[in-house]
Amino acid sequence: MKKVIAVAERIRKSVEQYVFPEVENPLLARITVSIGIAFCPIDAIKSNELIEKADHRLYHAKKIR
Repeated sequence: MKKVIAVAERIRKSVEQYVFPEVENPLLARITVSIGIAFCPIDAIKSNELIEKADHRLYHAKKIR
């Protein structure tokens, strides 16, 4: 579980730090991402429930960033 969270955080930071060179306005040259993670069978077994859990965590991640 910790490895998955670490990978997601590396992805998030990498995207956040990337500057799009073709964008002239530096304020518009960056983007951020939020990632929601759910684990099977810890959080859910059914795929739709797993997606719902990940979606819930995604929106929670957006609120805290």
